Amino acid sequence: MVAFNRLTTTAFELQEMLSAGKITSGEAVGAYLEQQSIHNNWLRAVIATPPHDRLKERAKLLDDERREGKVRGPLHGIPVLVKDNLATPSIGVGTTGGCLALVGVKPKQDAELIQRSPYVPGGFVEDGSVAGQSSCGGSSSGSAVGVAAGFAPIAIGTETNGSINMPSTRAALYAIKPTIDLVSNDGIIPCSSFLDSAGPMAKCAQDVADLLDALVDKTKTTIPEGGYRTCLIGSFESLKIGTLDPEVWKFSVRVIKPDEGATKQMIKDINDAYAKIESLAKRFVWKVPMITAAQVEEEDKDAPGLYTTLHALHKPDIKNYLQGLEESPVRTLKELVERNRQIPEELPEKYPSQDILEKDIDYKLDNITSEEAKKGFRARARRRIDNVLEDHDINVLIAPSDSPITNFVAAAGYPLATLPLNILDFNGRPFGLTAITKAHGEPELVKLQSAWEKVFTRKLPGSLDKVEEEWVTGKGIYDVKSGSL
Repeated sequence: MVAFNRLTTTAFELQEMLSAGKITSGEAVGAYLEQQSIHNNWLRAVIATPPHDRLKERAKLLDDERREGKVRGPLHGIPVLVKDNLATPSIGVGTTGGCLALVGVKPKQDAELIQRSPYVPGGFVEDGSVAGQSSCGGSSSGSAVGVAAGFAPIAIGTETNGSINMPSTRAALYAIKPTIDLVSNDGIIPCSSFLDSAGPMAKCAQDVADLLDALVDKTKTTIPEGGYRTCLIGSFESLKIGTLDPEVWKFSVRVIKPDEGATKQMIKDINDAYAKIESLAKRFVWKVPMITAAQVEEEDKDAPGLYTTLHALHKPDIKNYLQGLEESPVRTLKELVERNRQIPEELPEKYPSQDILEKDIDYKLDNITSEEAKKGFRARARRRIDNVLEDHDINVLIAPSDSPITNFVAAAGYPLATLPLNILDFNGRPFGLTAITKAHGEPELVKLQSAWEKVFTRKLPGSLDKVEEEWVTGKGIYDVKSGSL
């Protein structure tokens, strides 16, 4: 009897089982669909699933190819979750970005990257803060929670500012937001053309590397010979690491209502992690001084900042996307806003606002073009990060994920990587660290993730771990032979 645990099995482990003939892609798809049927009614991580007969047909094709000796790559036959802002008409699934006004739109073709390739006890607590302690963390939370809950071994998310980083951190996943423009944004509902990027989300560094190989446009960067897999060295020896102080780098009370116990635990565990890797790295610098988000805001008060630049670019970005659709009930941002007003479920009583969309309809910068604002903004952001890396002779900077670090990364267009660390004692929510580096530094981030997982054990998010223990049907283990839990 062959079985696999959907909560812990990685894509590369599943690939080994497929290669050994212990399981078929069709059986794997069935296992993950069953997991969705059990838990998606309360997790609500997956908004739509392709017709099952189409999935089975695709799985059979890939199984047949494998039997004939044709294996396309390390992700051959592996189920993948895709965020609902990526166009996927070829598999019969709509693309709405979670917006009811876009139900029924028809993209002309799949997003280019498609063609290539948390949950806590008690649930979500409405505490009024943007990144509350029970929050899943951002718009890629469905992708992150889906992987953590065993709906698929890997996923593709997208990030403007924190939407891969925070959901992955809070689902105890490894993930990378690549350097801006390394992954095509064609066919992705935009938030900001100069901040957006799709990226891999997974339970281990090897799966991140394999999915990164599939997503990255190889004409835009120099990829290591043999792909990002060759960076999985599992050692800190070549890394020069700087760290940011967790007592300084944390969210303000406007973003998250603090819990004293949670804050103390995160600070202690992060400092302990720093101490653990200090002797392992080629160079290690404790608590590098770096300009804070508040200081940036003060320095840039007379220049367009992150969100003013985003507002200026949002309207044309959305217009370009909507007008490129084969069929759509709306073609401009204004039409989208008006259609939202006509749909009660889109603006429910608790969350009736679409003020950002309304603001962006007529948003204009003063005395500067959006292109000039974008260039100046990016140059300042890159200089701030570059100076820290160069002044301290480091190539990677690590910071608490529960901090404004993604503001700096988004502004610079630089890559980031998540590093799972622990779970909070008081509610079981995972937390971790975020690593950043210069443009095209993805190889360094993959090296770091592969080294990190040799030292730190990824811990399952709290509540599903407890639910798993209570499953009468067998603790989430899928029996291939019987086709059930």
